[in-house]
Amino acid sequence: MLRLNVEDLDRANRRARTIRKGGKEDDLLYDIRTARMLGQLLVRRRTGPVFLSTRRVPEDGTARPGEFDKGSRRFRMTYRTAERHLGTASSGWDLHDLRHSRLTHAGEDGATEADLMNLSGHEDRRTLQRYLKLSKEGTHRRLDEIDAQRGTWTPSAEELAARMTTH
Repeated sequence: MLRLNVEDLDRANRRARTIRKGGKEDDLLYDIRTARMLGQLLVRRRTGPVFLSTRRVPEDGTARPGEFDKGSRRFRMTYRTAERHLGTASSGWDLHDLRHSRLTHAGEDGATEADLMNLSGHEDRRTLQRYLKLSKEGTHRRLDEIDAQRGTWTPSAEELAARMTTH
């Protein structure tokens, strides 16, 4: 993610072109909230790194092209800086925790295995499994949603007890 450039974003379709492990090109998918945050982050920028550091490029011309924003002259954010900011803001999370959390929540919310593979970029379902630590609460929520969609009515414990004692 930190290697993304503004030019890699297809903002209309909420995708970002990236190079995954092994050099394979792929599109990262992002949700509406991320699209809104990107709009706020990028403002009028059309080129250069998406995520910027507060460090400024020296005037001596030693900075490599593509590693900084020409308008603000700020460097691309490093992994270490992103980890530090996230850890401070989240009480210790790291970037991998965010990835894991996104996949877990999507799974709990009913995303299919194919959806999760598209989201994560995994090609082997076995490697996807390590990210899926679905909770009982998530399963309960999904079952309630399925019942609601089907129009299935489930009586409460009190209603069941009353039915059992009157018949």
